[in-house]
Order: sequence, then C-alpha cells, then structure tokens
Amino acid sequence: MLLCSFFPNGIFQSGPGQHRERKNSLVGTDELKVVRVIQQPKDQTSGSDQDRPIQEPNQEDAVTTAENLLRSDQCLEREHPEESTTTEQLDKVLEVSNTAPAFVLRSMSEPRQAKFMRLLNQPVVDVDALRELAWSGIPISLRPLCWKLLLNYLPPNQERRESVLIRKRREYKDLIPEYYDSAAKGISSSPLLNGPGQSTRISEEESALRQVMVDVPRTAPGVGFFHQPRMQKVLERILYIWGIRHPASGYVQGINDLATPFLAVFVSKFMSQPEDVNTWNLDPVTDDDLLDIEADCYWCLCKLLDGIQDHYTYSQPGIQRTLFHVRELVTRLESATAAHFEREGVEFMQFAFRWANCLLLRELPFNLGIRLWDTYLAEGAALKDFLVYVLSSFLLSWAPKLKTLEFQELIMFLQKVPTADWSESDVEMVLSRAFMWRASFKGASSHFATS
Repeated sequence: MLLCSFFPNGIFQSGPGQHRERKNSLVGTDELKVVRVIQQPKDQTSGSDQDRPIQEPNQEDAVTTAENLLRSDQCLEREHPEESTTTEQLDKVLEVSNTAPAFVLRSMSEPRQAKFMRLLNQPVVDVDALRELAWSGIPISLRPLCWKLLLNYLPPNQERRESVLIRKRREYKDLIPEYYDSAAKGISSSPLLNGPGQSTRISEEESALRQVMVDVPRTAPGVGFFHQPRMQKVLERILYIWGIRHPASGYVQGINDLATPFLAVFVSKFMSQPEDVNTWNLDPVTDDDLLDIEADCYWCLCKLLDGIQDHYTYSQPGIQRTLFHVRELVTRLESATAAHFEREGVEFMQFAFRWANCLLLRELPFNLGIRLWDTYLAEGAALKDFLVYVLSSFLLSWAPKLKTLEFQELIMFLQKVPTADWSESDVEMVLSRAFMWRASFKGASSHFATS
C-alpha cells in the first residue's frame, strides 16, 4: 500500500517504497492530507526487482492519483481509475509544481518539526513511521539523530542509545592506532615523499593510504569546509580504515564523496549557521568532539556501503547493473531520447558512471545533496533499486534539450548538468517522478531483466 500527500504549496510528494496506513498515529495529518491512493498487487514472482525484464507498466492508478492531487487540496481515494494517461502526461501534471510560489522549506516547517519531535521523543521510536516522515525531508536540527536511526547505527530504544554510542566510538578510536597510525608512520619515513625519482618497496597498506591522500584534497571541490586541515585528516582516517577493513573492494574513488554528507550533518550541530556550510569553521569544535563525529561518520558510512558494496568491488558490477537498468527504463519512458542517444553513439557509462558512483552528490549543490540523502536513507534496503528511478528521472529532467544536442554537446552537457540554480523543489520533482515511475512499474507482471 502506498501513501501520497499533497502539500499546501502544490508540490506532489510521496513516501518510501513500503508504507502502512496510519490512523491517529504520531505522524498525523494536521499539516497535509494523507490517504490510501494506490493499491498495488503483490508480486508473486521470486527474485529481486533487478532480476526481471521490464514490461509496459500499468500507469492508470498512479497517474490519476497525481492528477487528483493537483486538482484539489485533498487526496481522494480512487479505486477504479476511469482513463489511461501516458508517462508524458504524468510529467506535465508534476510540472505544475514549477509554478508554485516561493515557500518555506517543508523540511524546516514547524508542523513537520513537531511531528518529528513527537516521534523521536517516544521511548522506542517507530522506525517505519520515521522512514515515512523522513522521505520528504528532515529538519536540519534533527537530521543527525534521524540519520543514525534510519541507518540502524543507533537503536530505536532511547535507553540504549548512550551505551551504544560510547561503545561504538571507543571501538573506532581503537582502530586508529591499529590500522592508520602504522601506515601513516611508514609513509612519513618513505623516500617517495622526499623527492622525485626515488623508489622503495612499500606495503599494500601504505599504497592504499597514498591513494586516499591523493583523493582527499579533491573531495567536494566547491565546499571549502572539507578543505580545512583538520577535516582532511578526519576524511583520510575514515577512508583508509574503511578500505583496509573491507578488502573485497578496498578504497575506491567516489567513496570519499559518500563520507561528506555524514560529516556535514554531524558537524552541523556545532555551527552557528547550520544551514549554510559555506560559513563553517571547525575552530569551535574540540578535538574530542571531532573524534566522536569521525567515529559516527565511519560507522554510518559502513552501514550505507553495506547495501551497495558491489558498486565498488572489482569491475564495479553494481554500477554497471544500475546503468543497464537506467538505459532500459529510459527506453520505456522516453523512447525518443533513448533513440537519439543511440543515433549519436552516446553510452550511459560515458556520463552516468559518476552519477551512480557518487549517488548524484557531484551533480547537485551540496545542500541539495543532503536533502536527497534524506530520501536515500529513508528508502533503506530499497535504495539500490530506487536509485535506478532517481537517475532516470534526473536524466529526463532535460529530455527536450537533450534531443537537440549532438554527441559532443551531449557529453559536455551531461558531464556538467546545469543544477547550480536548482532549489529543493527541483530535487523533490526528481524524487516524485522517480516514486511515481516505481509505483507504476511495480504494477507490471515483471520488471528488470538481468544484465
């Protein structure tokens, strides 16, 4: 059963992949109207979504729902849709949100904050309810706690959280001398750092640390906060220790970007302007506090990567599979764009590899990447499948323009997409479209083919 909601400003919103109808619950409907709108048949086939071929989706329920949402300020339950609507018409319905007036970010609105507080103040947090609420954005001040709960780094039981934090932070601190310090000491005494043309036999661990040290200064190039010396050392330790403790993949370029949202969110509570990362300075943060932040970031990064580690193992099969499915989906949704790509000889790996590798962090302003991750983490184990729809939706945001470009122009455009002026509503447009497409294709008898 799926839930959708209509916000007063006219933006269509939808929740995570698995929902429950909640009546008289902590996440009530005082701010928005919530009602059951789509009843999807259960898939009786075995295997994951990524093991079945795409067939034409049954879109009537999902599209009619979107139309109803935009015609009225109340969601109407619709059991028998009367007409069929194409994916292109669905996009036109969703694009109404582009004409909405300026508004206070929903994730920062007082009613939503009150809902989060009621939920988080319970002795045992209902994590499923938290996922539903977090899908549409989390207030800045509550993000650190919510992310830790969504990743199952902290337990839902309030009484156990402090002891878990103490234990996990102590465990991480013990890893630094065990793994990092010896490799760093070996590198500092290596002739390779003392002049060109010199060589020495170095250990595998030292080689891994060298790669991390090369990539850390390249991380988040537009965000000065991550280039402060103390933060670079934090990143260096996190990435190196993660790589050594996960030998199936080791450290791979792109993982450095995935650590930045956690660091930013966990540091934010120490900043006077938590909403503006460009004003941040680590001076007010003590060494002890920074080490706690580092530990929390490390464990949360582990939790995230546990679900997508095949994105970073040898030959990165997870990314290849994801982009194969993106190409399939785009062909179904926007055949003219797919045909144009084929005529121009454009391969999805040529432009979308980085999108999947960094989960779109490099394609968006940093604050919007953080908002996107609210939804990623709310998806939980479904993130790997949902990413296919997000990447497809992101690409087709420019479908009309893409069909006018030739090969070189296409590659240049897609390697540097124009998102500098995007706002949170643009990200939510991408997410809403992705959600609707997933709901639509879930109604088909089969889904993705094996690549």
